[in-house]
Amino acid sequence: MKILFVCTGNTCRSPMAAKILQEKLKRYKIKDVEVDSAGLAVYVPTKMNEYAEIALKNLKVPAGSHKSKQVDYELIKSADYVITMTEAHKLAMGGGSNIFSARDLLGEDIGDPYGKSLDDYKLCAVMLDKLDVAVITKLILERKKENAKKDS
Repeated sequence: MKILFVCTGNTCRSPMAAKILQEKLKRYKIKDVEVDSAGLAVYVPTKMNEYAEIALKNLKVPAGSHKSKQVDYELIKSADYVITMTEAHKLAMGGGSNIFSARDLLGEDIGDPYGKSLDDYKLCAVMLDKLDVAVITKLILERKKENAKKDS
């Protein structure tokens, strides 16, 4: 299974969401899930924002290395789930049965902390943590449904 997170520049929200989910999958011992991130407007590969790295450390999530990348058709097509940070991102991608927004899963968009304070990044990371709990819940439910179909 592959999950792709998408935001605007792929330096803050989507890489943080990917790193948080990777850590949660390890903690819950959920295997065979690949997690990636990309952006709608990536012109030059850039590392993760420094405040984003600090916000991850605040959640005890290793930032690791990251270089931003542009979302493309192949990335979308290869993902089982594409999770966008806002409804506008989802609409910009043209929709699709595998594309969900944070609003679909949490009931609200996850705003962009870019250019804001460290506290804004920390708050964003907390929201992304909640989003990833919703993603894991969805994964577990989907797997249970698939396993039930196989067993019947």
